[in-house]
Amino acid sequence: MNSKKNIWFISQYAGGPGIGMQYRQFLFCSNLINKGHNASVISSTFSHLFNQFPIQGGQSLDNVYYHFIKTPKYKKSISIGRFWNMLVFAIKVYFLNDEKLGKPDLIVVSSPSMLPIIAALKWKKKYNCKVFFEVRDIWPLTLQELGNLSSFHPLVMFMRYFEKLAYRKSDLVLSLLPNAQEHFISSGMHSNNFRYLPNGVETTEIENTSASSLFPDFPKDDFIVGYG
Repeated sequence: MNSKKNIWFISQYAGGPGIGMQYRQFLFCSNLINKGHNASVISSTFSHLFNQFPIQGGQSLDNVYYHFIKTPKYKKSISIGRFWNMLVFAIKVYFLNDEKLGKPDLIVVSSPSMLPIIAALKWKKKYNCKVFFEVRDIWPLTLQELGNLSSFHPLVMFMRYFEKLAYRKSDLVLSLLPNAQEHFISSGMHSNNFRYLPNGVETTEIENTSASSLFPDFPKDDFIVGYG
């Protein structure tokens, strides 16, 4: 029996080496590839966290295959412009056709945008694969709390539909938020479908790095505790 799997990470704002934050999906893929699996990332050409904007199409970043989908720019992280950015990405993902991605055994849709869950469920039916929904930021709750939007705001109601769909239809819900299970269950997730999966530390990146080189301006004789 062949245990080698092909995994797609649909993460609209996934970065990587030479591009910028965030690195979660890149590190997942790197470690999965080292274990003998295939792993790829579907991301977009624009994020407010990127240091450099990638070009549209397929390319490899340190042995990890990315397909970057062209999306419009936006000015504020919570804005109509960002919602339009998410909507364009979701529509283009639905019609994505890239043979280099291969046939998936697992598709992981990573928030904050849950709109690509529609495409993932289409491929789940086509390829008979699993779909996981990864929650990093709880949208549209973030819009309500930070943007002061009502639960009856059309944008909130629209995104809430996709959020509930993702909780109901995904084979597993992953989250960096250990205490969010109650919210997920109230939104339709089965109580047994939750897994807490926090960010880790890539020890190979820091084992040969001294604290003084990372923080040259810190006092050298003081005992310092940091939290990140």
